[in-house]
Formats: sequence, structure tokens, C-alpha cells
Amino acid sequence: MGDIIGFGGLSTSRKCYHRLTGEVRAVKVTKKEDLEYGERQKLFEQIEILKELDHPSICRVIDIFEDKKKFYFITEYLSGGGLFNSLITNVGFTENASATIMK
Repeated sequence: MGDIIGFGGLSTSRKCYHRLTGEVRAVKVTKKEDLEYGERQKLFEQIEILKELDHPSICRVIDIFEDKKKFYFITEYLSGGGLFNSLITNVGFTENASATIMK
């Protein structure tokens, strides 16, 4: 796994590479101890829905792995950065920019 590319209350996202193809991907790592049972169930329901979706505006979930302590969610790598970072950097968005992002 490579550099940290984002983090939230329950997980950290890192850049990673597929061992065989060298393809750049992202992995979101979530500690099991940080999730209550209900949260865990909701998370997996959402991930299963995301795995079914195929749309250019939605980050594709590639696979899910787990070990004794953590869940690993493999997604496509999007190099543009996160929305939150853009909000901080740009101190908000104009109405037109917000409409474009939402579209």
C-alpha cells in the first residue's frame, strides 16, 4: 500500500497497486473494532449495492477483503482528490460549480 489519500471517522484510504497488473487502485481500510454490529451490516449492504453499479460518476468498488482486525475495500483510484479538500481549498463553490459537481 502506498500513501494515505484520505481519511474519515471510521477509515483511512490509501493508494495501492495490483500486484500482477500494476494497476493503480485505492483501498479503504476500516478497523472492525470501530464498527458496531448494526453499522457493519449497513456498510456491507451499501457496498453490495455499489458493487452492482456501473456509472462514470460513481467510484467503482472492485473487491472486499478482510482479516481478523480490518476490512479492506478496493476501489478504482480517482486522482482528482476529495470533495472536502476542494471545499477547503476553494472556500466553497459558486452555484454554477456546485451544479456541475452535482450533475
